[in-house]
Amino acid sequence: MSELSLDDTSTLYLTLQGAYLKTKDGRIQVYHEEKLVGQVLLKDIQRICVFGQILLSNQLVTTCLDRDIIIFHFTKYGRYRGSTFGGEVKSYHVQEAQLKVNDSTALQFTRELISSQMTSRVAILRRKQERVGEKTISEILKLRDRVKTAPTIDSLRGLEGMASKIYWGVFGSLLSDPSLFNGRSRRPPKDESNALLSFTYTLLGTEVETHVRYYGLNPYKGYLHEYRYGRKSLQLDLIEQFRPAAETFCISLLNQKKLTTKHFEREGVSVLLDEKGRKIFLREYEDFLKKRYRTDHGSLSLRHIAQIQVQKLVTTITEKKPYTGFSFKR
Repeated sequence: MSELSLDDTSTLYLTLQGAYLKTKDGRIQVYHEEKLVGQVLLKDIQRICVFGQILLSNQLVTTCLDRDIIIFHFTKYGRYRGSTFGGEVKSYHVQEAQLKVNDSTALQFTRELISSQMTSRVAILRRKQERVGEKTISEILKLRDRVKTAPTIDSLRGLEGMASKIYWGVFGSLLSDPSLFNGRSRRPPKDESNALLSFTYTLLGTEVETHVRYYGLNPYKGYLHEYRYGRKSLQLDLIEQFRPAAETFCISLLNQKKLTTKHFEREGVSVLLDEKGRKIFLREYEDFLKKRYRTDHGSLSLRHIAQIQVQKLVTTITEKKPYTGFSFKR
């Protein structure tokens, strides 16, 4: 199987409501009210994220299917709805190996995910140690030590849950305005911080899904996250190691006031980014994906690291090599 390029992949984000897309002369063209408002070369695109009421020509969809360009569909406010992809896996050997993973391999993989997540979250807390307190950090470190010898995946889920409860209990103190976070709330997000966290996690899911499908893995067969109809459990497993990076991104957006309360709106009990806020967010998000971290493979962007972590899982599944998670330190 050929490798994807480690050059930055390109994502096209479409938020202009009422826009219409088609292809011409090797380009994706964007029209609004019958006027051409933008275009991009097809060869530069690997995924398209469509938000809300945007029309795609049949020709464009067919071209994307032929070129293995995944189209991700979201509501106007960023809730994930589904994907369109044509890169059908023609070899079953990876998925067959995935289904036959033994308990010890699944346990080792899950330990790495949770340990990596805790390591990175401790690094985040240490930056504000005077606010969160050394006791908070030491409690999470003790739980991380227990992860190394946890005998079952169920026990790992319990340890991850305890560490997350501690972490989210002090998360507000990491913000210059703690009132922007009132406890972790997912569906729906009930404050500005949770709106950003959920949106970032969702978009990271599209990054991971692109590679999961490319390398022939089944996104619904996970290990940390149990099977539930319609849930992409493996994708959720892999994202665990990237959540802390997403959290630092959201903290910086709010603390640097790149996004403020004026960029959000309420829909019932939900707090969501408004149109201007989404545009700012998506621009900053692309820069976030280009941020480089030190790894065993050198200094790489988060987008590259996501690809490598999926490749590692394929090697773990097919060659029984231990999995190493991604974490960043202080």
